[in-house]
Amino acid sequence: MKKGRYQLERDQGSAGIREGCRVPGWLLWLTGYLVVRVRCAAPERFLNLALAQGLYFWDARWMGEEWLEIRIRAGDFRRLRPAARQARARVRIRRRVGLPFWWRALRRRPGLLWGVVSVVAAVYVWSCFVWSVEVAAPEGWQRLGPGDILAWAEENSLRPPVLRANLDANRLAEKLMLDRQELAWAGIRLAGTRVIIEVVERRFPDTATSTGPAHLVAERDAVVEEVTVIAGQARVKPGDTVRRGQILIAGIMLPEEGDQAQPGQGFSRPRLVSARGRVWGRVWYEAVGQAPLVEEERVPTGNQVREIKVIVAGREINVKPLRGIPYASFQEERWWWAWPVWRGFSLPLAVEAGTYREVEVRRHGRSLEQALDAARARVTAYLRVQIPAPAEILEEQVQVLPATPGQVRVRVTWQVRQNIATVFPLK
Repeated sequence: MKKGRYQLERDQGSAGIREGCRVPGWLLWLTGYLVVRVRCAAPERFLNLALAQGLYFWDARWMGEEWLEIRIRAGDFRRLRPAARQARARVRIRRRVGLPFWWRALRRRPGLLWGVVSVVAAVYVWSCFVWSVEVAAPEGWQRLGPGDILAWAEENSLRPPVLRANLDANRLAEKLMLDRQELAWAGIRLAGTRVIIEVVERRFPDTATSTGPAHLVAERDAVVEEVTVIAGQARVKPGDTVRRGQILIAGIMLPEEGDQAQPGQGFSRPRLVSARGRVWGRVWYEAVGQAPLVEEERVPTGNQVREIKVIVAGREINVKPLRGIPYASFQEERWWWAWPVWRGFSLPLAVEAGTYREVEVRRHGRSLEQALDAARARVTAYLRVQIPAPAEILEEQVQVLPATPGQVRVRVTWQVRQNIATVFPLK
């Protein structure tokens, strides 16, 4: 309120005036305020005297002919005495509101205090675990289902309850991609006490459901082994070498010898159909990978430091500051909490914490054969993602390549038998 004459309009015992509070309500709650009732023959004189002393109050309400209720900061209550003495007013505290009074009440009741501490500790411990696993497929399901992914999660120790700190989401996502060849992408993320597994299946052409006139063309360079025609005309035969995009089964039915011409025409017209069938061929896949002769392993030592920040209205308060990270090698984990929104209302309060765990880098030397096996395993995992399902690996060739010192490189070539036909619509 601004200094000056304070006028109250008496309106049948209701609130005569309600001044807007220039200080945010949550800040007043943190510092504490009092709801004070004043009895005086001239309440306006009491308020003007208080204003003259520089006191701040709000929500002045008429409670009766000589009764007035105001809200004032807790630290200003004793400063009301001179104004009350001059105006011959009686001042009584009706209610104490805010964190300081709440904390004082807790300290007088140790049982209640321990109950609050226990609840906070229980919530914290609860938040350290994962209690549910959810599966999502943004582009829908084709060959797999949620049950398949959940079964994989249980096989890989992703079964609630499990500690959040023990989960390596990136490693699990990579393993999921390697184990399930039907997936084109997989991601695992933590959302509170939930783990959300998002997957995208690889899309393979389904020639049986294609609509409209269409060819079946070669998806990759290959050597044809088997041709099965359901609709259309075959343009290749077993033993042919085809290039990517070459027509395998045509969607244009050309007239054959012996076909009868239509009445009134001297020849039979071609027909457009949706080509259907399968063309199996041998396809070659190739990839190069490398591995070091000295393997590095990051092992936690058990030492850790932590920093905690409280963010109030965009201003950071370092509750537990950290003056630099004392470790040469470490793993970082961040934690964030914000006051939830309830019915459109939320306090501008958030907590951010960071934990830095020291790790020891251990180096293990391995033989040439072990390094070659590791490089081959990496290339094999990559190739398994590339080939479609169903497919059959007919032959594998491994070639050792020159590499930089301390590394080994291999080239792996697979000969795969697969369906090479894909739909090419006709305009």
